[in-house]
Amino acid sequence: MCGPRPVVAGQNVTHLSHLGRTVTAPDTPAFQACHGATSRPTVHPMPPLPKKKKKVDRAALASPFMRIPGMYVEAARDLLDLGFREIYELNGRAPEALAEELRRLRGTTAVPENRLPCFRLAVYYSENPEPERTLLTPDAWRD
Repeated sequence: MCGPRPVVAGQNVTHLSHLGRTVTAPDTPAFQACHGATSRPTVHPMPPLPKKKKKVDRAALASPFMRIPGMYVEAARDLLDLGFREIYELNGRAPEALAEELRRLRGTTAVPENRLPCFRLAVYYSENPEPERTLLTPDAWRD
């Protein structure tokens, strides 16, 4: 039976620690009693490495477009890429034209389906000084 054993008085048990792994030394009586004289040391695996953090689009998060309730960070990034820097610049713009311009800019056949409702919301917010609370979400602007 291999595994943790109680330490008996006078028994010499040594543990080596290398790079987060615990290895029982093969020359100790405890190791030889458990594994035999020719066995290899038991290596315990390292704990998993922490996951890498996602990249954060700090420019989009700090943009004025994030003051629009319900605005997605990705949509704010798209508006910045289209050349808009302030909310008032969206006055009188057609959301469908913004989506088409984004499609051409990206060189794709379509824009993500959640962008057009965000563009509609952003244009509505820029044109109305006191917008209706029920219309301040992209879901209210879906077809």
